[in-house]
Parts: sequence; C-alpha cells; structure tokens
Amino acid sequence: MKIRLINSYFGKLLLSFIFFCIFLVVIFVILIYFGLSFSFKTYMEKHTLLSTSQVMESIDSMLQSCINAIDELASDNDVLEYLTDTQSSKSIKVTRKLYLVYTSFSKQGNIHVIRAADSEGISTYNIPETYRNSLFQNWGVFRKANQSKEVVIHSSFRENLLNRISIILAKAVYDFDGARVGYVVMDLPRETISNVVSRYLDMYHTEIMLINKFNTVVFNSEGTDAEGLGKLSLKENIDTVWASNSMSGFLHEDDYCYSKSSFADYMILCKVSDDVINMSVRFLKESSIFILWIVTVLSLVFAYVISRSISAPIRDLTKSMKEVENGNFLTKVTVKSKDEIGELGRAFNRMTSRIDELIRNVKEKQETLRVLEVNALALQMNPHFLYNTLDLIKWNAKLGKNKEVSEIAVQFGKLLRQIINNRNEFVTVGYELDLISAYVDIQKKRHEQLEVKYELEEGITDKYIPKLMLQPLVENAIVHGMENKIGSGKISISAYRKEGYLIFTVTDDGCGMTEEQLRTVRNLKSEGMYRIGLSNIERRAKMYGDESCGLTINSVEGEGTTIILQLKEIREGDANV
Repeated sequence: MKIRLINSYFGKLLLSFIFFCIFLVVIFVILIYFGLSFSFKTYMEKHTLLSTSQVMESIDSMLQSCINAIDELASDNDVLEYLTDTQSSKSIKVTRKLYLVYTSFSKQGNIHVIRAADSEGISTYNIPETYRNSLFQNWGVFRKANQSKEVVIHSSFRENLLNRISIILAKAVYDFDGARVGYVVMDLPRETISNVVSRYLDMYHTEIMLINKFNTVVFNSEGTDAEGLGKLSLKENIDTVWASNSMSGFLHEDDYCYSKSSFADYMILCKVSDDVINMSVRFLKESSIFILWIVTVLSLVFAYVISRSISAPIRDLTKSMKEVENGNFLTKVTVKSKDEIGELGRAFNRMTSRIDELIRNVKEKQETLRVLEVNALALQMNPHFLYNTLDLIKWNAKLGKNKEVSEIAVQFGKLLRQIINNRNEFVTVGYELDLISAYVDIQKKRHEQLEVKYELEEGITDKYIPKLMLQPLVENAIVHGMENKIGSGKISISAYRKEGYLIFTVTDDGCGMTEEQLRTVRNLKSEGMYRIGLSNIERRAKMYGDESCGLTINSVEGEGTTIILQLKEIREGDANV
C-alpha cells in the first residue's frame, strides 16, 4: 500500500509539496533562529556597553560630589581653626558640619578631619588606625595629598582588606602661611560602590568590576574574593585599553565591555552576560522547535489539500479512462474547474461521447456485415455440388430409380430449406450436424463408399456456434479430398470443449495437398469458391471470439487433410437464436 501510494501521482505530488514545504520551513526557522540569536547577542552587547557607561557615569558623579564636599570642608574657616589650634573650641561646629555632609551623602561615606600635628581628629565614625600610621609614614593617600593641592583619590588594597574601604578621597589643608596643618579625608566603603552597581545588576546578573590604573580590582560584583591585586585576568587587554584614547568599547573577543572615568584613573569592566544569552538562545531554540512543529503540521495539511485538489481530478479522469478501457464509453468526468485539468476533463467527455457514437455506428455496420457474410456463405454452396446433385437426380431418373431420385430430392430440399429459412445468427452444434448429415446423405448417392465418423463430447451438441461454420469444412473434405480418390473414403468429425473454447476437427483420408498447395490454402485469400468459404470462416471465428480463434490446416499429399476450427464458447444468453 505504501509503495503504491509513493508511485501514485498523488503520492509523488504530496511528497514533493511536503519536502518543499519542510525545506522552506527549516530554512525559515534556521534563519529566524540565527538571526534572532545574532540580534539578541548584538543587543546584549550594546545594552551591556550602555550599562557600563552608566555605571561609570554614576561613580564619576558620586566621586565628583565627594570632591566638592571635601573642597568645601577644606576651605572652611572652622575646620582650618580646628586643625591649626589643638586647643580650639571649634570641634563641635566641625563635627556638626561633618555630619551634615555625611547625611547629605545618605550616610554612604565616612568623613574625617585629621590634624597633621598629632594625628588626632574628628570623624563621623572612627578614624581607622591605618590612617594614623600612614600619616606618620607619609604613605598611601596622605603621600598623594602632600604632593597635590587638589583632592586626590586613592584605592588601597590594605584599607580595603582591613576595613572594606574601596575608595579614599583626601585633601591636604594649609594655613595662611602655607604650612600643612591637616587633612580632610572621605572613605567610601565597598557597600557604597555596591549600591551604585546593584542598580544595573538586577536584570542581567552579570559581573561588574571597578579597577584602577594599576589593574587592582577595587570592586567586583562577584564578591570580595575576586577583589584586590592579581585578581584581574585581562591584564594585557586592559593595558592596551589604558594606553588608548577610547573611553568605552569591547575587549577580549567582545566578552567584556569597558568604560573609563572622565577624570579619575578608574575603569568599569562589565561582562556580557552568558547566562542571559544562553537562556535567550535556549528559549529561541525551544520556540523554534515548537514553531517548526506547528508550521510543519500546517505545511503537511497544506500539502495534502493542495495535492488532493490537483490529483483528485486526475484520479477521477484515470478512473473514467479505466471504465472506457473496460468498454464503458458512457462514463463521464465531473468537471468543477476552468483550468487546464478542467479543459482536459471536458475534452475527455467529448471524446467518449464521440467514441460511443462511432462504436454504435461500427456495431451497426458490423451487424449488417455479419448478416451479409452469413447470407453470402449460404449462397456460396458449390455450384458443382448443385450440378452433381441435379445430374445425379437426372441419371437416376433415366435408370428408373425413382426411389433414389425421391430420396435425393427430399434430402436436397431439406438442406436448402434449413439453409435458407433459418435466419438466426447462431445455431446449436446439433443443428449444424443435422445439416452436415443431410449434405452427406446426398453425397453418398454419388460416393457410395463414403463413411463419416463422429466423436462428440457429451453435451456439446447443445452449445451455440455461428451458423454454417462446420458444413463448408465437410464439403471441402468431400469435394477436394474425395473427388479423385478411388475406393472408400473416411471423414472424421470430432468436437470437444477446452478452457472456454470449442474445438472442432474435420479429418479426411483423401488425396491431400502438396506443400505449395498447402501454403496457398493457409493464406486464406478470398480467391475461388474453395478459399472464399475458409476465409469467411476464419474472419467470423475471430469476429465472434478473439485472435486465438480460427482455422489450423494440415495436409500430407496422398494421406489426407486435417482442419481444426477453434471457436469461443458462446453462452446461451448471448446467442441470437
């Protein structure tokens, strides 16, 4: 069944549509998948770069606010008086000002005012001990402050490790004589940087780092274990970035985005989120597979409907053609479309109507021809037989053999009456044998030693055959086989059924034929009385049967002739009797 479907036009058309549709769907889904994956990755890279710049801008903004606050405190007279005079009573005012600044920064950074003389000072929390040691040792942020008149920014891994301080800002304060009297220091703990960065982590959960020009990881969103010296794996790439004039961009095969501070030696590194990309790609893949299934099913339905709409008219046309092949020329194709297939169906209907009309005309002509052939065959009784019969009657009359004359006349009249009066196209084998018997009885008056033997299968005498199919064979056996034979002559007539056919054999032991005469007779050309009868029998046998029907003639000179006639067995309902 499967092979038959594949070999059918509908099957081939359906498979072609299915393969074509699935091919288009697969190509479409692949293009969408890779297109969306590329677009999303590009979007993520651009969005990450934008987020990186925004983080850096936020940190720059926060540092600038700190610088402004430090400058304001460093220039305040109360602060200067406190730093200059260890016995000053301005400590309360300074403390109040420090807390005012501390509050304005949402308590995100501690502020210290430290005297250079004794390392004592005022703080919003506690002055770290490391600051006192660094002050005396001229180390870290204090060394930077001593070298500059501006606010300096410092990231000390030591302070970060001990106090979780990420960035320290400081400015040296000088008296009116230019002597350094103290420092204003603000430290930004790790939590302050984390609060700024966390606003950009909520959606994409990626890695964000703040590094300084010495490639120290000041802050890493992954945790404190990833912060400090030697924790940066992109050193070579970062050195190139520090040396360039570019403020932002991509590095390390576009896995990271960077954005440099506009005024400080800091840079934000942000990793393009693999998790989000992988999750999105996985979602796209699952969506693509789902879409592929849906579109494939729709394509199969579409292919089936289109294939059926094209193949159904052709299948109906093929079915109608098989009906025509089986002889039903009245079949018609239902035409529903006006396209080429519809026009083919209308042409087929016109053709079958014309064929049916022609076949009816041919049948009428064949019917007329058969009647004429039967009548012609009836009139082809050998004139020599009529002459001999009349001559036989004449001599018997002269010899006074009135009884023989009467018998010959009776048989001759019976024979003529059977031939002329019976207008049926088909007769029984028994009727044909009666005709032969009457004909043989007449011939026995002339050939007294003529003997006819019958070998008939039981029940075959009731079978129908076309009229005058056997009598001409017996006539030819007597006239041409026994005419010149001296002594007795024998004719054998046999009949039997075989696989839907009736087989008749007429054998005589007459003079036979030479090879040349046999070849001429086997041609069955309508030349002369002898061959007209055989030719008509041959044509009618095939007309009422098929190509296997007809005559088979064998003869040996001096021994006799055998003629075999094969006819299609005719059912009684089909016989025109």
